[in-house]
Amino acid sequence: MENTFKIPKERIMTDKCYQLMLDLMEISGFIHDNQFDSFDMLQDLLRTESKLIMLLCLEFRKDIEGRNQRFLIDSP
Repeated sequence: MENTFKIPKERIMTDKCYQLMLDLMEISGFIHDNQFDSFDMLQDLLRTESKLIMLLCLEFRKDIEGRNQRFLIDSP
C-alpha cells in the first residue's frame, strides 16, 4: 500500500522539519507495510520512529519560537 499523505513543498516549515518529516514517513511506511524480517528489526524501526518524532517536535518548537520572534519584530 502506497503512502497517500503528501507534504506540500511550499515554505510551511523549515528545511530541517521537512527532512525529518520525510524520514519519519519512510520509517513509518516500513512499519505499516510490515517490511521487517525479525522482532529485532521491528524494535529498531520503532526506536528510530520514536527518535524522529521527538526530534521533529523539538524542531517544530524551534520553528514556532522563531516565528513568534519574527512576528513580534515585524508587527507595528
